[in-house]
Amino acid sequence: SLGPAQGLPRAGWPSPEPWGSGKPMEYRVMAERYYHFYLNIDPDELMRVYRGAAHRLRVRSLEGPVIDLDANHLRRFTTRSGVQGSFVLVVNENNKFLRLERQGS
Repeated sequence: SLGPAQGLPRAGWPSPEPWGSGKPMEYRVMAERYYHFYLNIDPDELMRVYRGAAHRLRVRSLEGPVIDLDANHLRRFTTRSGVQGSFVLVVNENNKFLRLERQGS
């Protein structure tokens, strides 16, 4: 049977190099951070935001930190009555935006 002696990696040891060195492959998983907050923005205020009076919103998360959020991330949650609800902002370990989700319905 073929094995490491013939240049194949040992079972259970994926290698980053073709037919590798037999060293385990390192996987780096970016940690996600979650910030929860509530919004209740009426339509008039929201239109001022979208028209350029403010491109960012500043909210205090339930965890404590103040978050600067690009208003464009709210567009998909906008209704005729504005934006209301409980949200969670997900960022990576470098605080780069990953996604914004509405909690509940």
